[in-house]
Order: sequence, then C-alpha cells, then structure tokens
Amino acid sequence: MKFFKGLFFLILVLLVIAVIVLGYLGFIPGLSDLMGSTKPRDLGITYTQADYDSAAAKNKVQIIVLDSAVDLKSSMICKGSQPIENSFTQEEITARINMNGANWKYFPVEEVQIKINQDGTAEGSGLLLIDRLDGFAKATGFEDVDMQKVVSKLKFVRKQIPFYVNLKPVIKDGKADVIVNKAELGRLALPSDFSTKYKNDINYYISKLVSASAFPGLYVSSVDFNNGKLNFKGKLPESITTAKEIVPITP
Repeated sequence: MKFFKGLFFLILVLLVIAVIVLGYLGFIPGLSDLMGSTKPRDLGITYTQADYDSAAAKNKVQIIVLDSAVDLKSSMICKGSQPIENSFTQEEITARINMNGANWKYFPVEEVQIKINQDGTAEGSGLLLIDRLDGFAKATGFEDVDMQKVVSKLKFVRKQIPFYVNLKPVIKDGKADVIVNKAELGRLALPSDFSTKYKNDINYYISKLVSASAFPGLYVSSVDFNNGKLNFKGKLPESITTAKEIVPITP
C-alpha cells in the first residue's frame, strides 16, 4: 500500500512540475498569463508617431487601407517599384512594423520590438499570432507542405505565442545569409544546433520572404545592420494596399 501511495505521490509531483514548466514556457493559457510567460520580452525599445513618419519619408511607400471587406488574395496588393537606399533606426523599424501591422488582417505579429546592436546583430521580440499564419502564408505565396506542417502543429497550442530571436542577418542580391544566435517560442529555447542544422531552410524562407514573389516590387540588393541602424539598398513597392476585413469563405 505504501508503494502505491508513494507512486501516486510521485506521479502527482511530476504532473505539477510539468504544468508549471509548460506554463512558464507559455503553452498553457491562463496559467501562462499568471506567470507572465505570455508577454514578449521587453527589449527597451519604444516609438512615437514621429518615428513612423520618419520611416515613411525614407521608404516612400504609400500605405492604403481599405474600408471594405475583400477576399484573401486581395487583402494585400503591392504596386509599382522604386529604388531606395537609406538607413533606418531601431525605433523607426519598430514603429513601422507595429503601426502598419494593425492595418492587415493577416499580419502575423504584434507588440514587436526591434533592437539593433553595435556588433551587427539584431534582436526581435513580440507575439506570434498563430491564427493568422495560414492566411499570411497563402497571401505571400508560402503554400508549401512545410509551412502547413508548422501551422497545423502550432494552432492547437494557443492563439498567440511570444517569440524572441537574436540573429545576424545579411542579404545580398536577394539571397539571405542569416546566423541565428538564439531563438525562443514562449520561454522554450530552440536547440543550440538549430541555426546550423536548418541553415539552408532558414536562408531559403527568408530569401523568399524578401522577394517579389512574396511582395511584388520588392528587391533587396543589400541589407545589413551596422552602427545601430538597418542599411537598405534595393527597390520597394510604390504602394501597398491592405485590408482589415476579409470576406468569409463559404463552403
């Protein structure tokens, strides 16, 4: 009898520990909220309307937000192409991501902070919106098997998961060469060999994401981080039209 009581107690303790750990890692709604693991890491980056306006003046892309509902393929339309060569601060990038992101139904992140370090690395944190990943993938041409596998696994966890990444990205002539130093989903750190093991996949997807196949009119001649700024040379669309509402798909 003592053996079974001891076994029961051990199982109970292990379950409690598992719940606490999973809660801390950000995968259990409610408990994760209480433990603070559903909130993105604070990188100390804030922004103002002036940062957004400064970035808009530099990249010259006109943003048009539709008032009416449209279908998924029409929810983001890029038109034209223009040469741009400029540098952007971490505050300008953070402002642009957050303030424009609210204008597109399938923008997959929010509460984003971008921190640019002096050593050429960049840090990013925010919330990954799981229920928008499928729409984002389809709208930007990522309708491949691997992306669908990722979406299908994550959508059962929770609607949003905090993320953090520390990386050194270099893009030259449309080709990415990215070193991921650290990455987290929730508070779960990805394996230390993640960057080397999946280097080709990482560079393939980033190269595709920063190409005209995902965003017509976009071409990256070069991107790097230096002296606390993102340096961009290439082409950007002249205008991007986005929609906050999508027409429901009926069977």
